Amino acid sequence: MPEARRGTARLGLLALAFLVLGCSSGAPESVAQKPDLILISVDTLNRGALRAFNPDAGELPVFDELAARSRRFSDAVSVASWTLPAHGSMLSGVYPDRHGGIAGGRKLDSEVPLLAECLHRAGYDTAGFTGGGFLHHKFGFDRGFDVYDDSSEAQRRGEDPDTAKAPKERRSGHIYRRAIEFLSGRPHRDDKPLFLFAHTYVVHDYFKAHPWALERVGEFPDRGRRGYRRCQTDVHECTPGEWRRLGALYRAEIEHLDERLGMLLEALDDGGYLEHAYVVLLADHGEGFDPEHGRIHHGGRVNADVVRIPMLVSGPGVEPGDESRPVSLVDITPTLTDLAGAVCGSSQGFDGESFAASLDGHGPRPERRTLYAMEHSHLWPDGVKTALEPVPRVPALLAAIRGERWYIGGAAGEELYDMADDPLQYHNLAPAAPEVEGFRRQVEERLSHSAPDTDRVQDEELERQLRSLGYL
Repeated sequence: MPEARRGTARLGLLALAFLVLGCSSGAPESVAQKPDLILISVDTLNRGALRAFNPDAGELPVFDELAARSRRFSDAVSVASWTLPAHGSMLSGVYPDRHGGIAGGRKLDSEVPLLAECLHRAGYDTAGFTGGGFLHHKFGFDRGFDVYDDSSEAQRRGEDPDTAKAPKERRSGHIYRRAIEFLSGRPHRDDKPLFLFAHTYVVHDYFKAHPWALERVGEFPDRGRRGYRRCQTDVHECTPGEWRRLGALYRAEIEHLDERLGMLLEALDDGGYLEHAYVVLLADHGEGFDPEHGRIHHGGRVNADVVRIPMLVSGPGVEPGDESRPVSLVDITPTLTDLAGAVCGSSQGFDGESFAASLDGHGPRPERRTLYAMEHSHLWPDGVKTALEPVPRVPALLAAIRGERWYIGGAAGEELYDMADDPLQYHNLAPAAPEVEGFRRQVEERLSHSAPDTDRVQDEELERQLRSLGYL
Protein backbone atom coordinates (compact mmCIF):
# COMPACT_ATOMS: atom_id res chain seq x y z
CA MET A 1 0.00 0.00 0.00
CA PRO A 2 1.42 3.46 -0.87
CA GLU A 3 2.66 5.43 2.13
CA ALA A 4 0.04 8.18 1.86
CA ARG A 5 -2.84 5.67 1.72
CA ARG A 6 -1.33 3.59 4.51
CA GLY A 7 -1.05 6.70 6.70
CA THR A 8 -4.64 7.69 5.94
CA ALA A 9 -5.90 4.20 6.73
CA ARG A 10 -4.32 4.43 10.16
CA LEU A 11 -6.08 7.68 11.05
CA GLY A 12 -9.06 5.86 12.52
CA LEU A 13 -6.87 3.89 14.92
CA LEU A 14 -4.89 7.00 15.84
CA ALA A 15 -8.14 8.85 16.46
CA LEU A 16 -9.19 6.13 18.87
CA ALA A 17 -5.84 6.35 20.66
CA PHE A 18 -6.15 10.11 21.05
CA LEU A 19 -9.77 9.77 22.14
CA VAL A 20 -8.66 7.53 24.98
CA LEU A 21 -6.00 10.07 25.93
CA GLY A 22 -8.39 13.00 25.81
CA CYS A 23 -11.02 11.27 27.92
CA SER A 24 -8.74 9.92 30.64
CA SER A 25 -9.96 10.76 34.09
CA GLY A 26 -8.04 12.97 36.45
CA ALA A 27 -5.89 16.06 35.97
CA PRO A 28 -2.50 15.60 34.33
CA GLU A 29 -0.63 15.84 37.62
CA SER A 30 -2.61 12.88 39.02
CA VAL A 31 -0.86 10.38 36.74
CA ALA A 32 1.14 8.15 39.10
CA GLN A 33 3.55 6.65 36.56
CA LYS A 34 6.05 8.92 34.89
CA PRO A 35 4.64 9.66 31.44
CA ASP A 36 6.52 9.45 28.19
CA LEU A 37 7.13 12.90 26.69
CA ILE A 38 7.13 13.47 22.93
CA LEU A 39 8.20 16.93 21.71
CA ILE A 40 7.80 17.50 17.97
CA SER A 41 9.21 20.74 16.56
CA VAL A 42 8.34 21.69 12.99
CA ASP A 43 10.73 24.38 11.85
CA THR A 44 9.14 27.43 10.16
CA LEU A 45 5.51 26.24 10.44
CA ASN A 46 2.97 29.08 10.29
CA ARG A 47 0.00 28.79 12.64
CA GLY A 48 -2.26 29.95 9.83
CA ALA A 49 -1.39 26.81 7.84
CA LEU A 50 -3.39 24.64 10.26
CA ARG A 51 -7.18 24.56 10.40
CA ALA A 52 -6.99 24.43 14.20
CA PHE A 53 -5.94 28.10 14.05
CA ASN A 54 -7.28 29.17 10.66
CA PRO A 55 -10.63 27.76 9.48
CA ASP A 56 -9.75 28.72 5.89
CA ALA A 57 -6.63 26.54 5.83
CA GLY A 58 -6.65 23.43 3.67
CA GLU A 59 -7.13 19.90 4.95
CA LEU A 60 -4.21 18.12 6.57
CA PRO A 61 -5.54 14.75 7.76
CA VAL A 62 -2.91 13.95 10.40
CA PHE A 63 -2.44 17.49 11.72
CA ASP A 64 -6.22 17.94 11.83
CA GLU A 65 -6.78 14.68 13.70
CA LEU A 66 -4.06 15.47 16.21
CA ALA A 67 -5.51 18.96 16.74
CA ALA A 68 -8.97 17.52 17.35
CA ARG A 69 -7.57 15.48 20.25
CA SER A 70 -5.36 18.24 21.66
CA ARG A 71 -5.42 21.37 23.73
CA ARG A 72 -4.99 24.04 21.03
CA PHE A 73 -3.09 27.10 22.26
CA SER A 74 -4.33 30.04 20.21
CA ASP A 75 -2.03 32.59 21.89
CA ALA A 76 1.31 30.80 21.74
CA VAL A 77 4.41 32.81 20.83
CA SER A 78 8.05 32.17 20.17
CA VAL A 79 10.95 34.07 21.72
CA ALA A 80 12.63 34.79 18.39
CA SER A 81 11.99 34.35 14.69
CA TRP A 82 14.80 31.95 13.86
CA THR A 83 15.93 28.50 14.85
CA LEU A 84 18.87 28.75 17.24
CA PRO A 85 17.53 31.18 19.86
CA ALA A 86 14.00 29.75 19.63
CA HIS A 87 15.09 26.17 20.31
CA GLY A 88 17.53 27.32 22.95
CA SER A 89 14.59 28.79 24.87
CA MET A 90 12.28 25.86 24.13
CA LEU A 91 14.80 23.45 25.65
CA SER A 92 15.97 25.61 28.58
CA GLY A 93 12.99 27.67 29.78
CA VAL A 94 14.93 30.95 29.60
CA TYR A 95 15.05 33.75 27.04
CA PRO A 96 17.90 34.08 24.50
CA ASP A 97 19.49 36.91 26.47
CA ARG A 98 20.13 34.31 29.19
CA HIS A 99 21.00 31.15 27.25
CA GLY A 100 23.35 32.99 24.88
CA GLY A 101 22.40 31.38 21.54
CA ILE A 102 21.82 34.78 19.94
CA ALA A 103 23.87 34.54 16.73
CA GLY A 104 24.91 31.93 14.21
CA GLY A 105 28.26 31.23 15.81
CA ARG A 106 27.25 31.27 19.48
CA LYS A 107 26.89 28.14 21.61
CA LEU A 108 24.33 27.82 24.37
CA ASP A 109 25.67 28.77 27.78
CA SER A 110 26.89 25.55 29.40
CA GLU A 111 25.79 26.88 32.79
CA VAL A 112 22.11 26.89 31.70
CA PRO A 113 20.51 23.46 32.32
CA LEU A 114 18.67 21.91 29.37
CA LEU A 115 15.47 19.89 29.40
CA ALA A 116 17.11 16.60 28.41
CA GLU A 117 19.64 16.92 31.24
CA CYS A 118 16.89 17.36 33.80
CA LEU A 119 14.81 14.48 32.45
CA HIS A 120 17.85 12.21 32.22
CA ARG A 121 18.54 12.82 35.91
CA ALA A 122 14.89 12.02 36.62
CA GLY A 123 15.30 8.54 35.10
CA TYR A 124 14.25 9.14 31.50
CA ASP A 125 15.72 7.64 28.38
CA THR A 126 16.41 10.70 26.22
CA ALA A 127 16.60 10.62 22.43
CA GLY A 128 16.78 13.50 19.97
CA PHE A 129 16.50 13.40 16.17
CA THR A 130 17.07 16.70 14.36
CA GLY A 131 17.98 18.15 11.00
CA GLY A 132 21.19 19.59 12.41
CA GLY A 133 22.05 23.07 11.22
CA PHE A 134 21.32 25.35 14.14
CA LEU A 135 20.45 22.25 16.19
CA HIS A 136 23.85 20.68 15.56
CA HIS A 137 25.40 19.13 18.64
CA LYS A 138 28.26 21.65 18.49
CA PHE A 139 25.83 24.34 19.68
CA GLY A 140 25.32 22.31 22.87
CA PHE A 141 21.89 20.85 22.13
CA ASP A 142 23.06 17.28 22.72
CA ARG A 143 23.53 17.82 26.46
CA GLY A 144 21.53 15.26 28.44
CA PHE A 145 20.59 13.08 25.46
CA ASP A 146 21.47 9.39 25.49
CA VAL A 147 21.01 9.49 21.71
CA TYR A 148 21.35 12.72 19.72
CA ASP A 149 21.20 12.25 15.95
CA ASP A 150 21.67 15.56 14.13
CA SER A 151 22.40 14.09 10.66
CA SER A 152 26.15 14.41 11.17
CA GLU A 153 26.81 10.67 10.92
CA ALA A 154 24.55 10.33 7.89
CA GLN A 155 26.51 13.05 6.12
CA ARG A 156 29.83 11.45 6.99
CA ARG A 157 28.55 8.15 5.54
CA GLY A 158 27.61 9.91 2.31
CA GLU A 159 23.89 9.84 3.14
CA ASP A 160 23.41 13.60 3.20
CA PRO A 161 19.63 14.04 2.84
CA ASP A 162 20.27 17.01 0.57
CA THR A 163 22.22 15.18 -2.12
CA ALA A 164 20.63 14.67 -5.51
CA LYS A 165 21.22 10.91 -5.48
CA ALA A 166 19.47 10.29 -2.16
CA PRO A 167 16.12 8.50 -2.49
CA LYS A 168 12.96 10.46 -1.87
CA GLU A 169 12.22 8.97 1.56
CA ARG A 170 15.75 9.58 2.80
CA ARG A 171 15.68 13.20 1.62
CA SER A 172 12.24 14.07 2.95
CA GLY A 173 11.49 11.82 5.89
CA HIS A 174 14.92 10.86 7.18
CA ILE A 175 14.48 12.53 10.57
CA TYR A 176 11.22 10.76 11.38
CA ARG A 177 12.50 7.56 9.76
CA ARG A 178 15.48 7.46 12.12
CA ALA A 179 13.22 8.17 15.09
CA ILE A 180 10.94 5.32 14.00
CA GLU A 181 13.91 2.98 13.70
CA PHE A 182 14.95 3.95 17.22
CA LEU A 183 11.46 3.28 18.58
CA SER A 184 11.24 -0.11 16.88
CA GLY A 185 14.53 -1.21 18.47
CA ARG A 186 13.81 0.09 21.96
CA PRO A 187 12.25 -2.21 24.56
CA HIS A 188 9.20 -0.47 25.95
CA ARG A 189 9.94 -0.63 29.67
CA ASP A 190 7.39 0.75 32.05
CA ASP A 191 10.10 1.59 34.57
CA LYS A 192 12.09 3.68 32.09
CA PRO A 193 10.04 6.49 30.56
CA LEU A 194 11.06 8.09 27.28
CA PHE A 195 11.68 11.69 26.26
CA LEU A 196 11.71 11.88 22.47
CA PHE A 197 12.56 15.13 20.69
CA ALA A 198 11.98 15.21 16.92
CA HIS A 199 12.79 18.27 14.83
CA THR A 200 12.55 18.67 11.06
CA TYR A 201 13.50 21.32 8.49
CA VAL A 202 11.17 19.89 5.83
CA VAL A 203 8.89 22.96 5.80
CA HIS A 204 11.80 25.37 6.23
CA ASP A 205 13.37 24.10 2.99
CA TYR A 206 10.43 24.96 0.73
CA PHE A 207 12.57 27.36 -1.35
CA LYS A 208 14.56 24.42 -2.71
CA ALA A 209 11.59 23.30 -4.87
CA HIS A 210 12.00 19.64 -3.96
CA PRO A 211 10.69 17.02 -6.40
CA TRP A 212 7.93 15.91 -4.06
CA ALA A 213 6.71 19.50 -3.78
CA LEU A 214 6.79 20.00 -7.54
CA GLU A 215 4.72 16.83 -7.91
CA ARG A 216 1.95 18.65 -6.05
CA VAL A 217 2.14 22.11 -7.56
CA GLY A 218 3.58 21.47 -11.02
CA GLU A 219 6.83 22.65 -12.53
CA PHE A 220 7.63 26.34 -12.72
CA PRO A 221 10.53 28.43 -13.96
CA ASP A 222 13.74 27.21 -12.40
CA ARG A 223 15.76 29.93 -10.70
CA GLY A 224 17.89 27.37 -8.92
CA ARG A 225 18.11 27.11 -5.16
CA ARG A 226 20.09 30.28 -4.73
CA GLY A 227 17.65 32.10 -6.96
CA TYR A 228 14.65 31.39 -4.80
CA ARG A 229 16.81 31.84 -1.72
CA ARG A 230 17.47 35.43 -2.84
CA CYS A 231 13.71 36.02 -2.77
CA GLN A 232 13.86 35.40 0.97
CA THR A 233 16.68 37.81 1.74
CA ASP A 234 15.74 40.78 -0.45
CA VAL A 235 12.12 41.91 -0.69
CA HIS A 236 12.84 43.50 -4.07
CA GLU A 237 14.36 40.38 -5.65
CA CYS A 238 11.26 38.45 -6.74
CA THR A 239 8.05 39.24 -8.56
CA PRO A 240 4.56 38.78 -7.05
CA GLY A 241 4.16 35.70 -9.23
CA GLU A 242 7.35 34.18 -7.86
CA TRP A 243 6.16 34.84 -4.33
CA ARG A 244 2.93 33.01 -5.16
CA ARG A 245 5.02 30.09 -6.38
CA LEU A 246 6.99 30.10 -3.15
CA GLY A 247 3.74 30.09 -1.21
CA ALA A 248 2.56 27.07 -3.19
CA LEU A 249 5.85 25.27 -2.52
CA TYR A 250 5.53 26.06 1.18
CA ARG A 251 2.05 24.54 1.30
CA ALA A 252 3.22 21.48 -0.62
CA GLU A 253 5.96 20.85 1.93
CA ILE A 254 3.43 21.02 4.78
CA GLU A 255 1.17 18.50 3.02
CA HIS A 256 4.20 16.26 2.49
CA LEU A 257 5.15 16.57 6.16
CA ASP A 258 1.58 15.66 7.17
CA GLU A 259 2.11 12.21 5.68
CA ARG A 260 5.47 11.78 7.45
CA LEU A 261 4.00 12.93 10.76
CA GLY A 262 1.37 10.22 10.39
CA MET A 263 4.13 7.63 10.09
CA LEU A 264 5.79 8.84 13.29
CA LEU A 265 2.52 8.85 15.24
CA GLU A 266 1.74 5.39 13.89
CA ALA A 267 5.07 4.11 15.20
CA LEU A 268 4.39 5.67 18.60
CA ASP A 269 0.96 4.06 18.63
CA ASP A 270 2.36 0.66 17.62
CA GLY A 271 4.91 0.90 20.42
CA GLY A 272 2.25 1.61 23.02
CA TYR A 273 3.56 5.08 23.78
CA LEU A 274 0.36 6.96 23.04
CA GLU A 275 -1.36 5.18 25.92
CA HIS A 276 0.36 7.39 28.47
CA ALA A 277 2.46 9.96 26.57
CA TYR A 278 2.14 13.70 26.38
CA VAL A 279 2.59 14.80 22.78
CA VAL A 280 3.56 18.43 22.22
CA LEU A 281 3.66 19.62 18.62
CA LEU A 282 4.76 23.17 17.91
CA ALA A 283 6.82 25.42 15.66
CA ASP A 284 9.92 27.36 16.60
CA HIS A 285 8.76 30.34 14.49
CA GLY A 286 6.71 31.19 11.41
CA GLU A 287 7.46 32.51 7.94
CA GLY A 288 6.63 35.81 6.23
CA PHE A 289 4.85 35.99 2.86
CA ASP A 290 3.98 39.70 2.69
CA PRO A 291 6.48 41.40 0.37
CA GLU A 292 4.11 44.34 -0.12
CA HIS A 293 4.69 45.35 3.50
CA GLY A 294 8.33 44.22 3.59
CA ARG A 295 7.60 41.21 5.81
CA ILE A 296 9.15 38.14 4.29
CA HIS A 297 11.09 35.09 5.41
CA HIS A 298 12.12 34.94 9.09
CA GLY A 299 14.85 36.25 11.36
CA GLY A 300 15.57 39.92 11.86
CA ARG A 301 11.95 40.71 12.83
CA VAL A 302 9.67 40.17 15.81
CA ASN A 303 6.30 40.75 14.15
CA ALA A 304 3.35 38.47 14.73
CA ASP A 305 3.65 36.61 11.40
CA VAL A 306 6.96 35.09 12.50
CA VAL A 307 6.53 35.07 16.30
CA ARG A 308 3.02 33.64 16.76
CA ILE A 309 3.22 29.84 16.51
CA PRO A 310 0.96 26.79 16.51
CA MET A 311 1.02 24.65 19.65
CA LEU A 312 -0.91 21.41 20.27
CA VAL A 313 -0.75 19.33 23.46
CA SER A 314 -2.38 15.93 23.98
CA GLY A 315 -2.00 13.32 26.68
CA PRO A 316 -3.48 11.77 29.83
CA GLY A 317 -6.13 14.03 31.35
CA VAL A 318 -5.76 16.68 28.64
CA GLU A 319 -9.14 18.16 27.68
CA PRO A 320 -9.32 18.72 23.89
CA GLY A 321 -10.36 22.25 22.99
CA ASP A 322 -9.21 25.77 22.36
CA GLU A 323 -6.99 27.37 25.00
CA SER A 324 -6.63 31.15 25.11
CA ARG A 325 -4.01 31.18 27.86
CA PRO A 326 -0.96 33.09 26.52
CA VAL A 327 2.05 30.80 26.44
CA SER A 328 5.61 31.03 25.16
CA LEU A 329 8.38 28.66 24.15
CA VAL A 330 10.00 29.44 27.51
CA ASP A 331 7.05 27.61 29.11
CA ILE A 332 7.80 24.25 27.45
CA THR A 333 10.65 23.10 29.71
CA PRO A 334 8.87 24.13 32.96
CA THR A 335 5.73 22.31 31.78
CA LEU A 336 7.41 19.08 30.70
CA THR A 337 9.56 18.86 33.81
CA ASP A 338 6.42 19.51 35.87
CA LEU A 339 4.61 16.64 34.12
CA ALA A 340 7.63 14.41 34.67
CA GLY A 341 8.07 15.36 38.32
CA ALA A 342 11.62 16.41 37.51
CA VAL A 343 13.67 19.16 39.15
CA CYS A 344 15.23 21.59 36.72
CA GLY A 345 16.30 25.17 36.29
CA SER A 346 19.29 27.34 36.97
CA SER A 347 19.96 29.17 40.21
CA GLN A 348 18.01 32.08 38.72
CA GLY A 349 15.05 29.87 37.82
CA PHE A 350 13.01 29.77 34.64
CA ASP A 351 11.76 32.74 32.68
CA GLY A 352 8.78 30.58 31.73
CA GLU A 353 5.93 29.06 33.73
CA SER A 354 4.39 25.59 33.74
CA PHE A 355 0.92 25.33 32.23
CA ALA A 356 0.53 21.65 33.20
CA ALA A 357 -2.26 22.38 35.66
CA SER A 358 -4.41 23.97 32.97
CA LEU A 359 -4.29 21.08 30.50
CA ASP A 360 -7.49 19.57 31.89
CA GLY A 361 -9.36 22.74 30.95
CA HIS A 362 -10.16 23.61 34.57
CA GLY A 363 -6.87 24.81 35.98
CA PRO A 364 -6.33 28.23 37.51
CA ARG A 365 -5.98 31.16 35.17
CA PRO A 366 -2.51 32.71 35.30
CA GLU A 367 -1.85 36.27 36.29
CA ARG A 368 -1.43 38.59 33.35
CA ARG A 369 2.21 38.71 32.29
CA THR A 370 4.40 40.15 29.57
CA LEU A 371 5.97 37.77 27.06
CA TYR A 372 9.05 38.72 25.07
CA ALA A 373 10.53 38.06 21.65
CA MET A 374 13.97 39.35 20.72
CA GLU A 375 16.41 39.69 17.86
CA HIS A 376 20.14 40.15 18.24
CA SER A 377 21.79 39.24 14.96
CA HIS A 378 19.90 40.58 11.91
CA LEU A 379 17.76 43.50 10.73
CA TRP A 380 15.97 44.39 7.46
CA PRO A 381 17.08 47.88 6.36
CA ASP A 382 15.31 48.77 3.09
CA GLY A 383 13.91 45.24 2.81
CA VAL A 384 17.28 43.47 2.71
CA LYS A 385 18.25 41.01 5.43
CA THR A 386 21.48 42.28 6.94
CA ALA A 387 23.70 40.75 9.62
CA LEU A 388 24.72 42.89 12.57
CA GLU A 389 28.47 43.00 13.14
CA PRO A 390 29.46 42.89 15.88
CA VAL A 391 26.44 41.15 17.37
CA PRO A 392 25.15 43.23 20.30
CA ARG A 393 24.75 41.49 23.65
CA VAL A 394 21.40 43.23 24.16
CA PRO A 395 18.57 42.82 21.63
CA ALA A 396 18.52 45.07 18.58
CA LEU A 397 14.75 44.50 18.54
CA LEU A 398 12.55 43.54 21.45
CA ALA A 399 8.84 42.77 21.40
CA ALA A 400 6.80 43.00 24.60
CA ILE A 401 3.47 41.18 24.27
CA ARG A 402 0.80 41.75 26.89
CA GLY A 403 -2.83 40.89 26.30
CA GLU A 404 -3.93 42.27 22.94
CA ARG A 405 -1.07 44.79 22.81
CA TRP A 406 2.12 44.03 20.88
CA TYR A 407 4.96 46.53 21.36
CA ILE A 408 8.21 46.51 19.37
CA GLY A 409 11.13 48.73 20.34
CA GLY A 410 14.44 49.09 18.55
CA ALA A 411 16.83 51.30 16.65
CA ALA A 412 14.19 52.04 14.00
CA GLY A 413 11.75 53.45 16.54
CA GLU A 414 8.66 52.15 18.28
CA GLU A 415 5.63 50.21 17.13
CA LEU A 416 2.45 49.29 18.99
CA TYR A 417 -0.35 47.14 17.62
CA ASP A 418 -3.80 46.15 18.83
CA MET A 419 -3.97 42.46 17.92
CA ALA A 420 -7.75 42.30 18.38
CA ASP A 421 -8.43 44.93 15.71
CA ASP A 422 -5.24 44.66 13.67
CA PRO A 423 -3.87 41.07 13.74
CA LEU A 424 -1.74 41.71 10.63
CA GLN A 425 -0.05 44.64 12.38
CA TYR A 426 -0.52 47.25 9.68
CA HIS A 427 -1.53 50.21 11.89
CA ASN A 428 1.11 51.50 14.26
CA LEU A 429 -0.52 53.07 17.32
CA ALA A 430 2.73 54.06 19.04
CA PRO A 431 2.76 57.78 18.13
CA ALA A 432 -0.49 58.47 20.01
CA ALA A 433 -1.00 55.59 22.47
CA PRO A 434 -0.56 56.51 26.16
CA GLU A 435 0.48 52.96 27.16
CA VAL A 436 3.68 53.19 25.13
CA GLU A 437 5.50 54.66 28.12
CA GLY A 438 4.69 51.61 30.24
CA PHE A 439 5.93 49.23 27.56
CA ARG A 440 9.04 51.34 27.12
CA ARG A 441 9.86 50.91 30.82
CA GLN A 442 9.36 47.14 30.59
CA VAL A 443 11.64 46.93 27.58
CA GLU A 444 14.31 49.02 29.27
CA GLU A 445 14.18 46.68 32.26
CA ARG A 446 14.57 43.62 30.02
CA LEU A 447 17.48 45.27 28.23
CA SER A 448 19.39 45.14 31.51
CA HIS A 449 19.93 41.44 30.68
CA SER A 450 23.14 41.23 28.70
CA ALA A 451 23.58 37.90 26.90
CA PRO A 452 26.51 35.80 28.12
CA ASP A 453 29.58 35.81 25.91
CA THR A 454 29.46 32.12 25.03
CA ASP A 455 31.96 30.02 23.10
CA ARG A 456 32.08 30.34 19.32
CA VAL A 457 31.29 27.46 16.96
CA GLN A 458 33.65 26.88 14.03
CA ASP A 459 33.26 23.66 12.06
CA GLU A 460 33.45 22.82 8.34
CA GLU A 461 30.81 20.10 8.52
CA LEU A 462 28.42 22.47 10.29
CA GLU A 463 29.09 25.14 7.68
CA ARG A 464 28.06 22.66 4.99
CA GLN A 465 24.80 21.97 6.80
CA LEU A 466 24.03 25.65 7.23
CA ARG A 467 24.85 26.35 3.58
CA SER A 468 22.47 23.58 2.54
CA LEU A 469 19.74 25.24 4.63
CA GLY A 470 20.35 28.56 2.90
CA TYR A 471 22.02 30.33 5.83
CA LEU A 472 25.45 30.81 4.25
